Parts: sequence; C-alpha cells; structure tokens
Amino acid sequence: MRNSDDELIKWFLGVTEVRRRMAKVLRKAGFSIVRVVVMSREIWCLHLKPDRGLRDLLGTSRQIIFWVAEHDELQVDHIINASRYIIEKRPLFSEILAIIASRDSGTRRMVEEVGEKLQTPFAGFSIKEFSGFLPFGQTDFLRALQTQFFTRDLYRRSLAITSPASFFGRKSIVNELLAHLRQGTAHVGLFGLRKMGKTSVLYRLLDSLRTSGVALTAHIDVQLIDAINPTASYFLRSVGDQLLDANPSARQIEGLKLFGREGSPHRAISENEVFELFAHDLKAVLAETRTKVIILFDEIERMSPEASRSKWGDSFIRIWRLLRGLDQTYPDRLGFFVTGTNPQCIEANTFAGQENPVYNYFSRYYLSPLDQAECEELLTKLGTRMGLAWRPEVIESLSHQVGGHPFLLRSFASIIHRELSPRTTEVWVEPHLIPRLVDRFLLQHDSDLSQMVDVLRDQYNDEFWLLGILADGRVGEFRELVRSFPNEIGHLIGYGLIGKDLDNSGLQLEVLQTWLQRRRDRERTSIKIGESEQHPKGSQIGKYKVLSSVGNAGGFACVYKAEDADGETVALKVLHEGSLAALEREIDVLANIDHQNIVKVLDYGSASNDGPLYLAMEFLEGRTLRAFCERSQRLPTNQLRTVLYQLLDALIHVHPDDERIEQLRRRQELDASDLAELNRARHGYVHRDIKPENIILHDLRGPVLIDFNISVKVLDPIRTQSGTPGYLPPDGLDGRWTPDVDLFQLGLTCLQVATGYPYDSTSNNLEDLREIARTEVPEPLRRVLLRLTEASRSERYASARAAQRDLRGSGM
Repeated sequence: MRNSDDELIKWFLGVTEVRRRMAKVLRKAGFSIVRVVVMSREIWCLHLKPDRGLRDLLGTSRQIIFWVAEHDELQVDHIINASRYIIEKRPLFSEILAIIASRDSGTRRMVEEVGEKLQTPFAGFSIKEFSGFLPFGQTDFLRALQTQFFTRDLYRRSLAITSPASFFGRKSIVNELLAHLRQGTAHVGLFGLRKMGKTSVLYRLLDSLRTSGVALTAHIDVQLIDAINPTASYFLRSVGDQLLDANPSARQIEGLKLFGREGSPHRAISENEVFELFAHDLKAVLAETRTKVIILFDEIERMSPEASRSKWGDSFIRIWRLLRGLDQTYPDRLGFFVTGTNPQCIEANTFAGQENPVYNYFSRYYLSPLDQAECEELLTKLGTRMGLAWRPEVIESLSHQVGGHPFLLRSFASIIHRELSPRTTEVWVEPHLIPRLVDRFLLQHDSDLSQMVDVLRDQYNDEFWLLGILADGRVGEFRELVRSFPNEIGHLIGYGLIGKDLDNSGLQLEVLQTWLQRRRDRERTSIKIGESEQHPKGSQIGKYKVLSSVGNAGGFACVYKAEDADGETVALKVLHEGSLAALEREIDVLANIDHQNIVKVLDYGSASNDGPLYLAMEFLEGRTLRAFCERSQRLPTNQLRTVLYQLLDALIHVHPDDERIEQLRRRQELDASDLAELNRARHGYVHRDIKPENIILHDLRGPVLIDFNISVKVLDPIRTQSGTPGYLPPDGLDGRWTPDVDLFQLGLTCLQVATGYPYDSTSNNLEDLREIARTEVPEPLRRVLLRLTEASRSERYASARAAQRDLRGSGM
C-alpha cells in the first residue's frame, strides 16, 4: 500500500508545474506528503506529516490537511467541505491547523472570514504565492504560515466548545460526573452562571459516553424546544428522535410506534397518545439493546413552570412523572443529566400545589470557575500557537480579574491578542496591560456581563439584592445578612461569585464588580427616557452609542444606527416593552442561523436594571427590493434568478427541512455536526412578512432577508393575521402558520421585481402581475414565479427546497 501511495503521489504532483511547485515548498518547510485524495478535477488534498521540528513548533504530531481548490474564485463551500473532511477522518488529522490554497488572490481574506466559525483554524494562500516561497523565492513558508496563525484569535469563542482538543480544565468534575452516569448511582444536575461552560461540559460527557460505548445517548437542547414549541408532546418526540439519530443500534429496533415514525416532530398528534407511545418505544429500546440509556438535557430551567414567561404549564410535571416512572421500572438502566443556570426546578418540592417529581431526584453540582492552574493551561496552550507568552504574574492578575470564569478569561485574552497584533514573532504579555485594558473589556462585553447579572435579577431576586450590597462595598451589612439568607448565599457561592469563607470583601469576579459599580453610577445620574420617546443622537444604550434613527418608530420598537465600543456599526432595535426571558426565546433560533442571506443577530441585553431591552443586528448598506419594483429599474433576468435562488436557500435554513432529515437519517453513522444539522432541520420559523421592503440587496452578499419582528414558529396557531395586507396566500390559512406563507410572499415579491410593477393590495392586481410575467419574463424563471403564486396550495411548491431544485434544474 505504501508503494502504491508513493506512486500515486509522484504521478499526481507531476502532472502540472503548479502542483510540483507546491509540493516542493511543503517538503522544504518540513512536511512529508503521505497521501493524495482527488475530489474532482479542480479540488484535491494532500495529507501532510510534520517532521520532528515542526511537531514542536506546531504543537501536534498528527497529520495536517492541505486542501486545494484550483478555482479562480474561492467559495465558502470549498472551505466548509475541507472542514467536514477533517471531521469525517477524525482523529487522523490535527484540529489545530489546516491549510487551504486556491487561485483566488483573496484566499486569505475569505479563509479568515469563514474560518472564525469553523472548528479547525485554517491558513489560506493563493496558489500564485507559492512561487515566492523557498526554494523558489525568498519567503519562508513556515514564517508565512506562522504569521497567519499569530493573527488568528484562538481565544475567541461565542458558542459552546464541542471539540475535546479545545476543552480546558474541569477534568476532575468531568470524571466524577462520568462515574455517576456510567455506574447509575445518581442522576446529575449541573448548574452555574451564564457562559460558565456547562454546555461545553455536557458535550465533553457526550463525547466520552459515545466513545466508550457504555450507553445510548440523546442530547436535548431545552432552550431550542422552548423557543420553537414548548409542549410535552414536542419535547418527548424530540427525545425519541434524538435517541434514534445518535445511536445506529437503536435504529434497527422493530415495532417502534413514535420514534422516527412520522418524520420531523413538528407534525402534531394528540398529547396523550404521545405519552403512551413514548413509554412503549423507550421500553422497547431498553429491552432490545440491554444497554444503559443516558439523556442529557441542556438549559433545563427553561421548562420550569415558574420560569419567567413560561408557556409549559404542567408539562414539566407530566414529563418528569413519566421519566421517573420509567426509571423506577428499569432501575439503573436510565440516566439523566441536566444543566441550567437556575436549579430551582429541582429544589422546589411543589409547583402550584402539585408535588415536584424531581425534588431531591438529582445530585446537584455547581460548575466552579477555573482554578489558576487551569487558567494557565488555557492561556499558555492557545498562546503558544498565537505567538503569545504569558508571565506567571500576568496569569495570576488576569485570573483574579475574571474570577476564573472561562468565557471572560478567553474574552480578556482575546483583547490582549488584538492589542499586541500584528506580530511576526512571539511576544510577552506584560503585567501593565491588564489594568490598562479593563475599560476596553467592560465596554466590549457590557452585554455579556448584563446577561449574567440579569439572569439573577429575573430568577433570583434576593441573590441579586445581596450581590448589589457587596458590589457597593457595604461589606459589614453583607456579612450580617449571611446567616439570614443561607440558601441564597449558597447559590452565590455555587456560582463562584463570592468566596466560600463568607468573609467576603468583594466579588470573586473583579471585572463584574467594577461593571456593577459603574452601572449603578449610570443609573443614579441618568435621566430615564419614556417608552414612547426616541433616543437622541449620542445616547448610550448598553455598550452602544446612538448615531441616528433608522426609519419610523414602530409599535413594538425603534431602530437606530449605532456603534459599539470598537466603532463597529450595528442596527440597534430598542424594544418598548418585554422581558429578558421573552426576548431570549424570540432570538434563540434566529441567533444561531448563520446564512449570508439572513440578517445576523449580534447581541442583546438591557440598558439598566429597569431600562429598555435591545437587540443588535448587523447594519447593512444597500437598497431594498422596493427600489426595483419600477419599470425602468427592473433587475436583469439572470440577476433576479440568482436573487430568488439565494432567498430560497435562506428559507431552507429558516423552515423545517424534511428532505434533509431523511438524507441524514439514511447514513449509518452521524457525527456531532450531523446531529446538530439534523436538530436544526427539525425546527423552523415562518417569517410571514416577506415583501420588497424587507429584503436588502447588498453589494457583496446579495439579497438579505431582514425584520423578523413578527416571525412565528412553524405550526403556531393563527391568533392574528398581522403582516402586510394582501400578502397572504389567495386560498387563505388553515389555522396554523406554515412555510407556504413565506413561499407565496417570496413569489409575489420577486414577481413585482420581475415585472417592474408594485403589488396593490387595494385593487389586488396579482393576476395582472402574473399575466405580465407570462408575456415578459422568460422561462424558466417565469414557471417558478407563477407556481409560487398559484391560487391553490396544492399547485404551489411544497417547500423552499423543491422550488430551489426546480430553479437549479433550469440551468443555474
């Protein structure tokens, strides 16, 4: 096999001068080429093995992928496919480094933009650059590679860590939790502050359990279910489908009546039947597999009956009565692991007069902050790859500032990285940097600190009050209150906000205390602005400064052009009313949709204790499609076809995607990224206000769908037909919001752009627009637009994917 690989490598690399040149540069730098894999005529990759010197420099002995796309323009999909290849071949490749090359002169810029969202950091080079590397030119390829990685911010993490290679600290508690779950000695609840790393621990447990094969596992994101459909039937069906999707052996079980039987779980059946079928199927899984089943629930407090603005009713009690009953029927065969911010749902003995089935059912743990040794491991291991060297006194200072909170530690280190960039050689982080950068940290992370504190304010009012006393420096008063509030003090200790010795003179998180002090100072001196009044230019809303008003004030909110502490421009929507919990529910799904044709949600929070809630989105320059609904301004047919294709792709990401679910379920094995995609495909929203005014045509990204203000979850009951008059399907609605609404509205929107005539709801000129399209719009765009806007639902497309497939088949 070795000889055949060598022969293939020699032949393939010798075909063109470009390949020979790249191979010589890589070998000169210290890489051995151990394999070549050809994906297509233009796309291929090399498996590189670093020599001994490179292993020390790069911090890995595993193979490095060198991915080549011989295209003049590098596409996002090229980079994503390279990332997927690494995941599929795990653990063959290192996940700390990958290289991609293309003919595109902007390869590096594209890789930097896309790479921030990928698990493996990529370095990008244009193929032309290899003519300037040794041995052909004077530039050292390793130095160029190192320079790119010195510019990468490996500290920055906005989402939970799913890769073991990026997981730091917490080894003892992970091992302890694993022992409990494997041995069946306890069900476990893990609680802690926002962004303390609870979900990352959950993923670490999930990875260990799956790798060891000791149990079938299912991971349930309660936050997502709460945002989509907070009902018992939806919850139980999601548990069943996750159990099947994550475990190939469970998919072979015959006679299942609920799990995976009816496609995606947004299809409704009676709730009582769901309970019966769930019990039947879980018993069948336990009986057939003879394996322990462990279900891991993230953000469990979201389904508590006493959560802020909870819509679960008595579902929490019914669900856990069922699960606990099954646990008693099959002792030591079921394991439950839950995470959350607020442990009240497992601490309360009753809810609204009903006995809480999980009272004293879980062993409760708090996720403590990282200790100094763990902080040092995180800072130095990542710093080595970024050209940052950390002095012990700097690590100690920074650990005290953030109290060992991993997200805050990473965030502060990220600011230090940017402060010391650009660099081409390793630099030392000096002690004077920490106090100098505190102000910048507090400005940039105002909303993160606000969210951490506001959870206490919403859910633990007494704890929030005690924290404020200590933050204000009223140490004597705080110490007198310690004995009167033992449970509340216990929560603050568990969160890592105060020390265990109770002789506290301040918060453990020094930056949080400073932030609290400054916010209280602002509140004392600020003039409260009424809900109906606009915020004038220069107003400060959280970390954002208002630059100007955007459009007219709406009934729910005002929108402003604003800038953050770094001078980045955002669109800031300030809500007239609402709770933090309700705001979180509305953006939980949208904030995780990452698509170039959907406006990005960047941030949210509250300006003060009783101030307005705000939502920050990217600010987009460009004209809306309304500007093109004129005869002289119509888009060329090819451009409009591309616009329609891209918007259909956006709706595929917003709507449930049954076709993708079936494609994924046909695979024998599903990795973490597949399961995440499968989970996304199950859930969905209906925008229900797609119109020319809500689509911005951006120079680089194309059409971008904005304003999800009245969006609803798929199959939500229709309580009000709010939206733009005349934009609902001609055959009406059937009592629930469905993706069909968005598809019709998109068709009507593009029909106006295609004909150059605006839609008039008063005269209802839809048929006129369709007739003009029949005469003026060429095939195949005409066929797709007419089918999107047919009067009968049975004649319209069943999904955005079906419409896109028709458009693609027409020559796109």
